[in-house]
Amino acid sequence: MDDAELMRRMQLAVSTDDWLSLYKEVFKEEPQLSGENWGDFPIEKVIDALAFKRPIREKPMPDSRVA
Repeated sequence: MDDAELMRRMQLAVSTDDWLSLYKEVFKEEPQLSGENWGDFPIEKVIDALAFKRPIREKPMPDSRVA
């Protein structure tokens, strides 16, 4: 996808699903978020990743289950 098409698609994105679908199409993977946000899905990180053309690379949170 060229830059013009990416910008056009970003302008058309409205919902979280739109942004996630575009992210998956551009980077060919799910966003790798650490889960450190307790609220809504951190869509701002997805938008920034698309705008800067850099996939999200966060370390996953350690498993908190007690053995």
